[in-house]
Amino acid sequence: EGQASALRELGAAHEQWRQGPAPPGQPEPGEVSLRGPEERSAYRTLFAALALQFPFAEATTAPDKRLVCRRSSSLDPLRPLLGPEDLGALQELLRLPPMHRQGREVSVGKGMAREDRTKVHRFLSQCSRGLRSTTVTDGSTASHIVVSWAPERKRKRGGGSTGGGERYLKFCLKKQGVEHFQAMNSLGWCFRCPASSFQHAGIKDKVGVTYQWVTVDASRVSIARLEAACKQLDGLEISTISTVDSPLSTGQLRGNQFQIILRDLQLVGGGDVPLDRLEQGIVRLKEVGFINYYGLQRVGTPVALASSAARSKREGEPMSWELGRAMLQGNWKEVVNLIVGRPMGRSTEEGQTTEEPLSRLERARATWQESGDPRETLRQLPKSAAREKTVLQALLRHGEAEYERAVQSLFYGTRLLWLNAFQAFLWNQLASFRIRRFGPHPVQGDLVKQGDGIKIWDGEEPAPSIHEIVLPLPGSGGKLPSNAVSEEVQRLLAHHHVSGLDSEQRPTPTGVKLSGSGYRQFLQKPESVAWELLREEVEGGEKGSLEPAPGDGALASLRLSFILPSGCYATVMLREYLHSNTLLGRLGPPESTGGDYEGESAPSSRSRSS
Repeated sequence: EGQASALRELGAAHEQWRQGPAPPGQPEPGEVSLRGPEERSAYRTLFAALALQFPFAEATTAPDKRLVCRRSSSLDPLRPLLGPEDLGALQELLRLPPMHRQGREVSVGKGMAREDRTKVHRFLSQCSRGLRSTTVTDGSTASHIVVSWAPERKRKRGGGSTGGGERYLKFCLKKQGVEHFQAMNSLGWCFRCPASSFQHAGIKDKVGVTYQWVTVDASRVSIARLEAACKQLDGLEISTISTVDSPLSTGQLRGNQFQIILRDLQLVGGGDVPLDRLEQGIVRLKEVGFINYYGLQRVGTPVALASSAARSKREGEPMSWELGRAMLQGNWKEVVNLIVGRPMGRSTEEGQTTEEPLSRLERARATWQESGDPRETLRQLPKSAAREKTVLQALLRHGEAEYERAVQSLFYGTRLLWLNAFQAFLWNQLASFRIRRFGPHPVQGDLVKQGDGIKIWDGEEPAPSIHEIVLPLPGSGGKLPSNAVSEEVQRLLAHHHVSGLDSEQRPTPTGVKLSGSGYRQFLQKPESVAWELLREEVEGGEKGSLEPAPGDGALASLRLSFILPSGCYATVMLREYLHSNTLLGRLGPPESTGGDYEGESAPSSRSRSS
């Protein structure tokens, strides 16, 4: 009865909201509160129903799970230009849920002056990228504006047949030293088709020799062209071509198989690595696993850890999580400053300042820091600084204070990557707190993954395995543990000034929000682990010539092969195995978590793994 009364109150208020702001001297209808649903998954359905039934009402979620409805002021700038009927039809179109948009359009502004139509077009172009508006003049009626939603591009996830009997070519793509999206662009250039024509199940790192399956529509590329393509592709090779009935799609993979060689293994304090130490580390990985941190590839690589070549190309580039945090805070000026004017970090490996001349990118960033002049900074940027150029050109196009629009000019995937990086950064810190506070053991209040569901362990049921324990992605609005981990989530969000993001996925004032409810396994074990000790001759032998037989004058190397689930990082597992104390500590663990080796020298690898 209470909910029905609130709906009637909302209906009455909505009729007044439809007329716009209350005239001077008259009270504005206040907020109307509705009881929220019990199930978290029902909020989306309820929001969609309210948008259809009450398009001039804007609903938000309160901390106590109530739905608070207020008058929507999104179309107030158009009230001097459009009548009540046009505004009502336009507002109903704008509030349509995605599944109801196909084929819907409205006509507004009949007989409107040309300059007023231009104002309407510009306003609608800022409302949503998916909104289309065109002026129609057919001779029999006065000119008017037709507004509709652009058709959505459907993306298939998880695979499945196209159902149309289409044929696809499937091939194995080998790449070495080539970034994933650059590889896809190279394929598109080679075969004269968009890079999106090539489907794959996941992204492979630039560093390393990687193999992955790729599919392409057979109507675009022939087998003969695929076979001849290797001669034109630098750093890429194509092999094992076959025909299949359906394309690959993102997420259609169980995991990744790795084969890694750790060269020149020595103890940190000097000396050869005992064989039993290597075996102990392998056994620990098999039985206990490692803390499932997100790798630097996801969070962002500090300049101090980047290779010399990377530092020379992108000196002082901000870490991805810093950009994501600034976006969530709505600090768009800071985002632009991080992209364009990041302070340099010009230092040698020993931390001594260098006297080398500034590069073009460094000079351009220094100009931005000193003057904030987008035109002069743009003039000094090198051709390789595509991201900085995009942002500065947007500032010149939209206005030098339009920082948000400048950031929005970047690819959606890039901006989403930054948001996910900040969430991964928070999860790493949460995992470090969990291991310091409770160790590698289940405790009461932990979140336990059972099948497709998540439950809280009350301490009375049989203890779960530590490998069933999951941690929430902070800010995702998911279920929280009922122990100190929950308090740490709130502390992390408050510390980074993004509090409230964990409340029913409430977005920031700028509309930016983190991903939906998500959890990540706390400890992860590799599968199918195999290893082999090798010896590498360093005098009189060819570098890289490895034999599985020890001998004098040789350095120990280790060949590891294993399988990790999708989303897990081999670099993180290797740091646990080697007990490396790198800058990952700031992104997660403050110290090595390898308790079995306290007081001993851990093995190290002096050169990059291959």
